[in-house]
Amino acid sequence: MAIDFIGVGAARSGTSWLHEALRAHPDVFVPTQKELHHFDKDSKYARGKEIYENNFPKGKEKTRGEITPRYMLYRKSLERIHEYYSDIKIFAVLRDLTYRAISQYEFFTKSRGKENIPNVHAAFQSSFVEDYIQKSLYADQIENILSIFPEKNVLFLSFERICSWDK
Repeated sequence: MAIDFIGVGAARSGTSWLHEALRAHPDVFVPTQKELHHFDKDSKYARGKEIYENNFPKGKEKTRGEITPRYMLYRKSLERIHEYYSDIKIFAVLRDLTYRAISQYEFFTKSRGKENIPNVHAAFQSSFVEDYIQKSLYADQIENILSIFPEKNVLFLSFERICSWDK
């Protein structure tokens, strides 16, 4: 198998920090680019498994993987991962849904200039409602993960827990 793990979520829950921590580990390979979007973009998926696996060149690292939080949102993405790698390890980082949504709003307003609504409450009614609300509704996403992958291959981490690792 070309890869050992995929991190599937959730956005604004520490996955960028975790990606960088994994990149720094001598026994782990993750691509420089976080979020390959192979399994959630039809055009990338259509290019095939070999093209995807080119992101993971053979090296001295013992473990290989990637993190694309958006995979958790779509059952189809999870099914595609399973089609390629039925025994892969999956992890998802979850964050308190309110803080996750607020972090998304702050990211859009401060970092991206994507949102110009003056407060988070108004933003929850905006065109980015999927980003604020849908991404925070974990029940269906968790159910999809556990219905596709064996429970022994799935790890759920909390944002609060991974924040304590950096101290």
